[in-house]
Amino acid sequence: MEQSKNDSTYSLEERIIHAQKAFRILSVGSNLETQDCSEQLASLYQEAENYDSLNKYARISLQIANQRNDKLGVGRVHSILGSYFYEKNESDTLAYYHFQQAQKVLSLTKDSAAIIKNLLRIAILEKNSRDFLHSKESSFRALEYEPKDKRLLSSIYNNLGIVYDELGDLKHAVMYHHQAYELRKELQLVNLEIQSLNNIATAYKDHHQYPKAHLYYKKAFDYGRSLLKKYPREYARIIDNQAHLALLEGKKEVLNDFLQSLQIRQKEEDQAGIVISELHLGEYYLQFGSIEKAVQMAENVYSTALDTHNYRDALSGLKLLQQCYQKQGLSAKALLYAQKYAALLEQIHDHELKINEKYADIRYNSKQLKKNNALLAQRNILQIQYKWAGIGTAVVLFLLLMFSFLWMKQKIKNKKLEYQQKEQRYNQDIFTLMSDNQQKLKEGQERERNRIQKELHDGIINELYGIRIALEGLNNDENPETNRLRRKYIQRINDIENQIKDMVNDLDLSLDTSNAFLTMLNTFFKEKEIFPIRSIHNSESVQWEKISSAVKINIYRIIQETFHNTVKYSKAQAYQLQFTYDEKMLKIEISDDGIGSTHLYSLSGMGIKNIRQRVSDINGTVTIRNVHNTAVSYEIHIPI
Repeated sequence: MEQSKNDSTYSLEERIIHAQKAFRILSVGSNLETQDCSEQLASLYQEAENYDSLNKYARISLQIANQRNDKLGVGRVHSILGSYFYEKNESDTLAYYHFQQAQKVLSLTKDSAAIIKNLLRIAILEKNSRDFLHSKESSFRALEYEPKDKRLLSSIYNNLGIVYDELGDLKHAVMYHHQAYELRKELQLVNLEIQSLNNIATAYKDHHQYPKAHLYYKKAFDYGRSLLKKYPREYARIIDNQAHLALLEGKKEVLNDFLQSLQIRQKEEDQAGIVISELHLGEYYLQFGSIEKAVQMAENVYSTALDTHNYRDALSGLKLLQQCYQKQGLSAKALLYAQKYAALLEQIHDHELKINEKYADIRYNSKQLKKNNALLAQRNILQIQYKWAGIGTAVVLFLLLMFSFLWMKQKIKNKKLEYQQKEQRYNQDIFTLMSDNQQKLKEGQERERNRIQKELHDGIINELYGIRIALEGLNNDENPETNRLRRKYIQRINDIENQIKDMVNDLDLSLDTSNAFLTMLNTFFKEKEIFPIRSIHNSESVQWEKISSAVKINIYRIIQETFHNTVKYSKAQAYQLQFTYDEKMLKIEISDDGIGSTHLYSLSGMGIKNIRQRVSDINGTVTIRNVHNTAVSYEIHIPI
């Protein structure tokens, strides 16, 4: 397939052979490779001017492109088919239809070069059907795409020059032919330069400005006959047009020029050119007295023009015949050809009108289809907009819900934080109150101790001391029994006095008021002695005065929670609380010898959550170990 596209290595015939091999290998179906291959073959046959094969493979490619909904491929093939009908001159209407179909697709692409080329072909077809206004419009539409290809641009200017000439606007006709000429001269396209000079001269000739026409024919001949002969059709055209200009000026010495032009055109098999040469020769023979030859040329023109559907030149042939017979005085024949002329003119008018109507229908249908496509596209856009609007609404609602959820979550979080702060303050107040109560209890005990001490010292001890002194005053009684009893009671009184002094000294021992938290713990475990669980702890080993109240109250609540759970769920015999203390860290190990509880110690249970939260509040960490039917243990680390 690649070999069929390589025009630098392989000849056109070889490329066609390679493309045919590729096409035979590929199975014909709705696939991209078959479509590309058939389109390539159609393009190659177009280049080879094998229009029957072009038509065959173009239609295969078009069918596959339609099945694959390949709009760009459809447009390309329509363009090829348009060229097929145009080149075969089989049907200008079908050519116009395919070019319009191609234009619909190409207008959706950014391929400006293809769009410009297609619009130019449409303009040329409209010009050939004498629909000059639409041809001018199509040419200007092509110019709107700002052609970068100067050769293509020169062709657009050339078409505009011809159109303006037909519309009778010499000024614009010459202007556009000049623009085409300058571009072709810049590109060094000699045959097209000659064509532009010929067109300028002919425009002046058609408008009877013969001196200017002569000037531009001369410029064309300035290229030299040896060079002009390389382009025989343009060369014959210049010879014929310059001779016709001389004929219009009444000059007789141009017969050889007419004959030379006709000979070249016959050699080139240029049917359109042959008709023009014979028409001009007929005019020459009519003007300078050879009526029979004029009639022969006029009949040739009429016959050939009809065969090639060149009705305008057929009209010129009939007109020339009518003039010949009229000059011969054969009025009946002159009238006959005049009637044929009128009939053909009406037929041409009707034909051109029908073609223009068909062109108008094609343009209308194309515009309607384009409009429908635009409406469909707009509907699709609206559907997409509605879809995105729905998505946007859903997103907005989602965002609002998310915002509401986050707002509620934050509100709950704030409430929770506020509750924790309040709980912290309440715990602090409770601990302070408990400490105050403990302090007041100690103060009351201290006052009572002082009172008792004072009563014992000032009252009872002094009384006993007086009695002991009195008894010692009886030492002069020499009765042995009396002395024995006196010494016995004095010794007993002395012993009682010493005991009372010891009690007073015991009351002098100051109580440690700094250990209110330890007292709270001891009181807590004392109160829990009603449960059949032994409490083992070493809380006395901790210097509680160095630990903040917030930490102590949370420790107290944790102990309450774990002890309560042990009593309620674990069926334990002992609850053990082990403190390990240093200056930076307080480690608490809590355990029991029960069976544990899956219900209580599940990771989502409130007991676990409360303990974890309290440990977290004092920046500590907790590890909870619980295996079903085994004891539960906690290990808590709290930074001091």
